Parts: sequence; C-alpha cells; structure tokens
Amino acid sequence: MEYRNFGKTSVVVSRIGLGSHMFPLKDPRWDGYHGKGIREDVIYEEKRIVFERALALGVVLFDCDFDFEKTLVGRIVNDLGNRSEVVLASWIDYRPDNPQEVDWNRFVQSFDEMLEKLQTDYLDILNWRFGSGFAVPAFTDAFQRQIDDLKAAGKLRATAFYTGDGSDDLICEAAMSGICDALFRGFGLLNPQANERVLPLCEEKDLGFLGFIPFQKGWFFECAKEAMLMGDGGEEVARLGLKWVLEHSAVSSTLVGVSTLAELEANCAAVDVCPLLDIEHERLMRLVQTSTYERYLKLMKEQNPLVLRDWRKSRR
Repeated sequence: MEYRNFGKTSVVVSRIGLGSHMFPLKDPRWDGYHGKGIREDVIYEEKRIVFERALALGVVLFDCDFDFEKTLVGRIVNDLGNRSEVVLASWIDYRPDNPQEVDWNRFVQSFDEMLEKLQTDYLDILNWRFGSGFAVPAFTDAFQRQIDDLKAAGKLRATAFYTGDGSDDLICEAAMSGICDALFRGFGLLNPQANERVLPLCEEKDLGFLGFIPFQKGWFFECAKEAMLMGDGGEEVARLGLKWVLEHSAVSSTLVGVSTLAELEANCAAVDVCPLLDIEHERLMRLVQTSTYERYLKLMKEQNPLVLRDWRKSRR
C-alpha cells in the first residue's frame, strides 16, 4: 500500500480507502462490484471481517455516510482499540436556504452527534456537502471560524468540500477560497471530468483530493462485460481502472466498496509501482467503444450533464 499526505494537513491516507455502503460477503445481491444500492442489513461480524482484512492490506482510510454506517464502523474501531491507526472520514450535508443566517450551534451539535455515533472524540476528515450559498462572505467567514475552533479543540483534523451536483465552477470556487483542505469528487474512467480543472487546481493549491465511485456505480463493469473483459470476475479490469485513477498525481486516495474479500484484495493490488502500460490503457479504452457506454452517456446527459465527458471526443 502507498500513502499520501492529505493536502497540507497532518492527515496521512492510504491510496485506497474503503467506503461503507457495501459489505455483503454472503449472498451478494449483484454481480460484479458495488454501486447498485445500499445495504443496511449487514451484520457486525460480516463488516468486521472486511474491515480487518482491509487493515491487513494497509488500508487506513474508512469513510462513513449514513448513520447506520457510522454506528457500525464506530463499534468496530472501538472494539479493535485501534482508533489512532485509522483515518475516519464522515459527512455533514448542510446547505442552508439562507447562508447568512446559519444556525452554527446546530452545526456543532450535529458534529458532536456524529462523533458520538462513531464512538470517537475526534474526526480525521469532515466531508462537507455545500451549496452555492457557501460563496456568501458571511457564510464563508463563519464557516472558517467554526472549523478553526473544532481544529483548535482537537475535534477535527481536515475538511473536504463536495458539491454533489458535479459543478466544476462551484467546486473550483471552493478550492480558490482557501477555506478547505481538500476536495471530494467522483472520479474514474467513465467520469473523468475532474481531470480537466479540479485536479490541476488541487495541485496548484496543494489540496488533498479524495475520489469516489471509480466504477461509476457499476457502469464500468457493465461496459467491461460487453468488451469481454470480465473473464476473471472483473478483478483484472478493476485493478486497471483503479490504477488509471491513482496515476493522476493529484489524487490522494480513492474510496471503493466491495462485495467480497477477493474484490478488496484486487482493489488494493492496483497500488503498485508499475505504471499503466500502453496495452493496458488500450484494454481500458475498449470499455468506451461499447453500446453500454452509449447508454451510459445518454443517461448522464439526462441526469447530470455537468459530470459528462465523452471519451470518443477526447483521448488519453
């Protein structure tokens, strides 16, 4: 496993991080890898097996979104007694209608409730989902004070901004503001938009970058099936897809979800010293020459054109 500093902060992350949506070791609901739903019924023992194997493979970054995930991951870390050895990332979705009248006491209360669910007295990375109101100076200044206070109190180590809508303008504005430590954004072979403006800005400003959905919610593997690249269950094409992501130097880490321990091990194998070979890149390009990719593009144009980039019109 390789590790990177998370921007200019003291947080050190593994290049592969583990998301918390999907941990079905028994009777997986979907073929291939994660991304087609969220399981709330994963038992403690099942998730702990995945967690401990991830640790053994060198993964230190674990991300939690929904409350049931925070509770389960918090319990595992508490039972293992290794809080100082893991990097916990979690979310607050706080997009007020009137950013000049934010209830910051409520924000702090929500933050403390999150720590309680995680059974910890500090959070390593706060993923903040923000809206356009963040640009209002009154909000920006107040946000900075709150984050500084949390850091000074030893309750928070780093912040990462996430727009949710794929707006490059908005997330680049956040990067330029100087009030965040990192950006959090979907990034993968089928959703490479961040490579055009966001990643270069992260390098320029020395910000961390945390990627997620590298397999675009299963579409990557649907394309691979049509391209006849799933002969081994998808382990090799997954490794190449993650390798493509991690070869972008601005990427601090990318989050993956897994359905089996074999998938976890294949994902972690993407972190090696060998560069992506031309023949491997050409293999990946077969994914975007499929009719499945055409269907994916059509869906993205309808649902979220801001994150769309057509590989047929641009090359490596």
